Amino acid sequence: MSRQNGFGALRLMLALLVILSHAPEMAYGDRHREILTSLFGTLSFGDLAVDGFFIISGYLISASMLSNSKGFLRRRFARIYPGFVVASAFCLFIVGPLGGADLNALRPQEWAMAVLNIARLRPPQLDDAFAGSHYAALNGSMWTIRLEFACYLLTCLLGLVGMLRRPRLMLGLTGMLALTHIWAQGHPLPNTPKVVVALLGKPEDLVRLTLAYMAGSCFRLVSPAFNGRVALAGALVLIPAMFSHALAETALVLLGGYGLLWLAFGIKNPLFLRINAREDISYGVYLYAWPIGKLLFHYAPGMNVWLNAAVTACLALVAGWISWKLVEQPAMRLGRTRPSGPQTPLATPSPQFRTLP
Repeated sequence: MSRQNGFGALRLMLALLVILSHAPEMAYGDRHREILTSLFGTLSFGDLAVDGFFIISGYLISASMLSNSKGFLRRRFARIYPGFVVASAFCLFIVGPLGGADLNALRPQEWAMAVLNIARLRPPQLDDAFAGSHYAALNGSMWTIRLEFACYLLTCLLGLVGMLRRPRLMLGLTGMLALTHIWAQGHPLPNTPKVVVALLGKPEDLVRLTLAYMAGSCFRLVSPAFNGRVALAGALVLIPAMFSHALAETALVLLGGYGLLWLAFGIKNPLFLRINAREDISYGVYLYAWPIGKLLFHYAPGMNVWLNAAVTACLALVAGWISWKLVEQPAMRLGRTRPSGPQTPLATPSPQFRTLP
């Protein structure tokens, strides 16, 4: 896989799209003024961004497992947990009191539950924080993190049983997930065991994000030629599909996923390739944007929505950089080990890329 790619820039752009999506939802309590939802009536920019994150993760994490499975879970743990723990503590001890919560009123069992939530990668909760506001949550973005880590565990399992070296089986499994997701748009999914819901969340979210992640994995295993004309054709087909509640998400994952990966490899602009490449602040931006936006509305309830989004983005970029420098990068260095022998080569050759003329 070529090191010259735009994954860093795309991840940062997706994190900023989440901010653009959340600001009107925080202000009005629903999506009626969210830009993408207003246009298509189905998905939001937040949905698009989260799907994009999982597609990119599926692509890159599968490549990581195939190239060097030794220490895979240690590296994934080091990438996810330290940043999550520090951001959770920030939400509990700083954002919570600023949002009106009384930490002195918490009972020991509530503190124990807060610690357990962090261990399970669940968002921190304080019942009286931001009371009376729309979406009164300390961090409404963190719910995706445990699902992403669950996908890492899935990749490890698939790698151990040899599925990552059997692209046809992976395509079949992903196709079944796609059909299940389409079917679920008009039908309730079967009852899910409470322990699964407690660990991973709602089944519809599990199916949706696993589909996006598996689609990214399949793109890596199959390694198609990312052709600009094909990406454009996919985008043209995606536009009408975005008006359909049944098809929008699946079409976005499959057709949009191809286009996203074409952008990652097809854009050769040096500036684009440098953005967020060496210092990946996108995870921190994603973790800190929600509490920053909530605090801005809490102390300036009449603030213009788009001004809130702009200020939130600027402050989240700073928070993301601090998180990367002080937490994430040091943790990743500790979690990284040097292979003692030659690494296993990737199962598939690097894809070829063609751009539009």
